[in-house]
Amino acid sequence: MITFTKHIICLLMLIGFTHLSVAQELTVSGVVTDAATGETLPGATVSIEGTTQGTITDIDGQYQLSAAEDAVLVCSFVGYEPTQKSVNGRAVIDFALSEDLQSLEEVVVVGYTSKKKKDLVGSVSVVDMEEVGKIVYANPLQALQGRVAGVNFTQTGEPGSVGTGINIRGFTTFNNNTPLYIIDGIPSEEPPNNLNGNDIASIQVLKDAAASIYGARAAGGVILITTRSGRKGKLGVDAGMTLGQSTRANYLDLLSAEQWGEVYWQAYQNSRNGTPAFTGYFDLGGKPGIPADPQLYQPDRDDPSKDQSYLYTPQGTNWADEIYRDGITQQYYANVSNGNDKGSVMFGASYFNERGTIITSYFNRITARVNSKYNLTKWLTIGENLNISNSERVGVGGAPNDVVRQHPALPVRDTDGDYAGRVGDFPDIRNTVSQLDRNRDNTSKSWRIFGNAHADLSVLDALDLLPASHNLKLRTNLGIDYSDYYDQVFNSSLHEGVYQIDDNSYFNKFGRGVTVTWNNFVEYGFVQGDHDLKIMGGLESIQYSYRDLAAARTGYASETPSYLTVGAGDDIQIADGSRTNWGLYSEIARLDYILKGRYLATVLYRHDQTSRFATDGDFLTYMVGWRLTDEPFMRGVTGSTLNELKLRASYGELGNQRVGTLYNQATFYGPNDLNANYDLSATNSSVQQGFVVLTRGNPFLRWETTKTINVGADIRLFNKSVDLTIDAYQKVTTDLISNPPLALAIGEGTAPYVNSAQVTNRGIDFNLTHYYQRSGSDLSITNSLQVSHYRSVVDQLDERYPIGYEGERYFDNGGRIAEGREMREFYGWVADGIFQNDEEVALHADQTGKGVGRIRYKDINGDTLINDEDRTYIGSPHPDVTLGLNTSVKYKDFYLDMFFYSSIGHDIYNNLRVTSEFAQIGTYNRTTAILDSWTPDNPSATVPMLTLDDRGNDEGRASSYFVEDGTFLKMRTLRLGYNFKPSFLGGFSANIYGEIQNVFTITDYSGIDPEVPGGFDNGVYPLPRTFILGVNLKL
Repeated sequence: MITFTKHIICLLMLIGFTHLSVAQELTVSGVVTDAATGETLPGATVSIEGTTQGTITDIDGQYQLSAAEDAVLVCSFVGYEPTQKSVNGRAVIDFALSEDLQSLEEVVVVGYTSKKKKDLVGSVSVVDMEEVGKIVYANPLQALQGRVAGVNFTQTGEPGSVGTGINIRGFTTFNNNTPLYIIDGIPSEEPPNNLNGNDIASIQVLKDAAASIYGARAAGGVILITTRSGRKGKLGVDAGMTLGQSTRANYLDLLSAEQWGEVYWQAYQNSRNGTPAFTGYFDLGGKPGIPADPQLYQPDRDDPSKDQSYLYTPQGTNWADEIYRDGITQQYYANVSNGNDKGSVMFGASYFNERGTIITSYFNRITARVNSKYNLTKWLTIGENLNISNSERVGVGGAPNDVVRQHPALPVRDTDGDYAGRVGDFPDIRNTVSQLDRNRDNTSKSWRIFGNAHADLSVLDALDLLPASHNLKLRTNLGIDYSDYYDQVFNSSLHEGVYQIDDNSYFNKFGRGVTVTWNNFVEYGFVQGDHDLKIMGGLESIQYSYRDLAAARTGYASETPSYLTVGAGDDIQIADGSRTNWGLYSEIARLDYILKGRYLATVLYRHDQTSRFATDGDFLTYMVGWRLTDEPFMRGVTGSTLNELKLRASYGELGNQRVGTLYNQATFYGPNDLNANYDLSATNSSVQQGFVVLTRGNPFLRWETTKTINVGADIRLFNKSVDLTIDAYQKVTTDLISNPPLALAIGEGTAPYVNSAQVTNRGIDFNLTHYYQRSGSDLSITNSLQVSHYRSVVDQLDERYPIGYEGERYFDNGGRIAEGREMREFYGWVADGIFQNDEEVALHADQTGKGVGRIRYKDINGDTLINDEDRTYIGSPHPDVTLGLNTSVKYKDFYLDMFFYSSIGHDIYNNLRVTSEFAQIGTYNRTTAILDSWTPDNPSATVPMLTLDDRGNDEGRASSYFVEDGTFLKMRTLRLGYNFKPSFLGGFSANIYGEIQNVFTITDYSGIDPEVPGGFDNGVYPLPRTFILGVNLKL
């Protein structure tokens, strides 16, 4: 104790003497300027290192503060590199700050080459990779939602799910709207869910005509991904782990068994049908004529309808509680790199595991990667990237829908411990827990090998012909995307009430796809005086092949699939298979020109030949930019308010060949199909096997072509503390491919695919980022707001399509598509409240089944008859606006990140309400909304009167009754973390954080989750709320 006290006294004395030694202060002043232009920098921060003392420069860039004679001053300003100077007794210290070259000279990958970010003339979004690397998702692109204006991504909670697909700037085709992915220079149509977010060095999103250099597959936009590579210098280590627990974020309020019985009894009373025959399974607390029949609860193995004994309680079974559980997410990764002037190498590995919030669902992924580059000479470099991943997942099928309808009076298991099933008049739905349990061995496993080898030759360096201002390079790149998958489905024998399946079955499917890409480019550039020119030309060849084989049998002796092979079954056997091939050959050219550093121009050209169409495709793009603030006449305008202004414009054509590989050819089926047997002798006694036409071909089928116009501006304001990017665009897609109706008189087969429509897509993308740093403190705040709006409208439709509402042509393809309307709007009758009395019923139009307490439908065309002609457009799944707000607060080594995402103005067709709000729809369970149904004493209710049927009113029809406002605001992530300095951990820097995903949702939508794929809610795997702890280490 005495020793400890001595140490404290000595420490206090030391602090006191130190204070005395630095107590002599002087007033220091000076001016802060831009090192390149000499202009003063108002708002710059000048602080004393190691303290919170500081000040900011005034409007003339001047500062003044008191500091010790031996203090160190640190000067910083947004967009500039911090500079420090020792006082050393000086009273005047000026700072000349240099612009942060890392941000200004940042190199962005665009279209087979790279450019400085400041020289971009297309609409290209550069993703904050520090943010992406922090987020724990199976697919790293999920982090783009709300963080890149114009990129739309709908997420679900199913483990291993890649979402419902990304689309960029709306919909331009009836077919595939997803973007093309370019990973380390190799194109892929598959999302990069084989990559760990920490393995990605950069992501750029090409949203306008800049994507046209990728030609035939670029109409949906392009996402360029570059993986991390080794670094020169000392050994580098990057490792981390995250552990998370997920829980159900929200759910529907469903009826208990007793509530269901009350509803069903009331429906009988309202229907004047007396006592419900079904109520032998219920004891409703003494209601007349409804006792529980004990005989119905006893097992009777001779009668499957009474196969089980039920343990009934008034609450019954909460099926959602039975299938939902707490999920677990864990991720581990490590990357090791090293390099010198001769080359660099990186090795990495990761493991990701997600146990879903629905029982039996999970996703596992293991990845390994290597990246190396070797400078064989000063003019020849070779390298490779290789990523290998293995994944396994088990899905849940229709369980999210089935569990809502499952009857609460049925237990999960009977008194014998077996899975309970339907008896009597219970609904025709299988036991959801049993089905998920039987599904646990139905795995989907896959391997994916993705990589490339490349070589770069600097010809002029090799020949030493021209000065360094000229550059001639040759580059070759050979890539492969190999995927191999294996699906297994085992259906065990089943005994659930009336469900009796004695024979089990086993199904296997093997598939393999290989894409080989080879491109070769020559690139020449020179910089001379005011001119900066770069010309590139090249060839690319892509070959894709796929084949699969499936087999199944029934009647296996074992119920353990891990011991089975398909051939071990005794009974029915089925075999099937398919194969697909296509190729693409392209000629590519690019020209980039910069005049005086402020006039920018780019021309792109691509010629494509594909096996999918008879004709070739030519795609040409022009892009221009003007750095207005670099003009001499702007020098009096620029200053502390307007720092940078660049205007951009582009026009170009993009193609889409991502349709069926045989759309231009006739397809046939046989000889096993019964329709392919022909009675050639007309004797009706013998037939000949042949083929039958499935689809008629169209050799004149053309490309889908998108012509896009984009105008935009990049603006930096207020001493570079505000960045603003605005883009407005129009995309007109012609020759959309679909197959119109075929007259029956033509005969067998579906209609040939034709170029049938035109779609126009208009929109605005807006990005605003504000950087704030409190003067003289360690507090900084960054806010980034992304805003997007688009409208996709069908302008024209082939005359072979029928005429519908208000004379427009239309067809149904996952939603109504019609001339003059948005893509896939909801179409049906307009529900106009509930009939309150007999007078209203009598005055209304002729509506079959109308009556007091029933839904009233609008007479749209005024002919006093409710029929198909009264259908109209009742909602749109497309939002008016999507918003993303990312806020990052940093104080010293602490940081707090918050991310909000909102979709405003879209509608959801809540199809679950068809069975969950009407008593007359089968004997499914309902939500508690049905307890507020219409009665004479409750006339303001929106749910119609409880009856056993709807009296022919067809209230399950497609109508506005099921359309709801889907607007929502979600706090997607909340993260609090701390950064440890390298000095604290022996050279390692560390970051530890806690995070919550899917924090809260604000919405008026009555369903489980307003984030619904395509706006049609038929029961999806809801997004869970996840609590995560993570740590990252770097050397």
